[in-house]
Amino acid sequence: MKRTAYSLLLLAIAAAASWLVLSRSSPPTPTEATPSYPLKGVVASVETDDLLLLVEHEDIPGFMPAMAMFFRVDAETHHSARAGQRIEATLIRKPESLLLTNVKLTTVPLKTPPGL
Repeated sequence: MKRTAYSLLLLAIAAAASWLVLSRSSPPTPTEATPSYPLKGVVASVETDDLLLLVEHEDIPGFMPAMAMFFRVDAETHHSARAGQRIEATLIRKPESLLLTNVKLTTVPLKTPPGL
């Protein structure tokens, strides 16, 4: 009985300490400590199992050279994105992922061969 009561007391103290630590740290706002960069490129593919787009992007000055990589997007963007579309967005660098916000997708029109 005493062992169970002691275990419950330790668990309650640990939970209270965790709550105290977490309540003091607020997530950074995009204007605070979260770096953001303009991104331009082309959607190479849409990942079906997760909210990810594979984007072949141009140089991102001050962050990385041009390359193809996966970026997390919101559900609406994921649903409307298609391979081959041009993409412009704001890249937010978070500790756990790279997130695209303010996404603008445009379809590149196919060129009609001359004489058609």
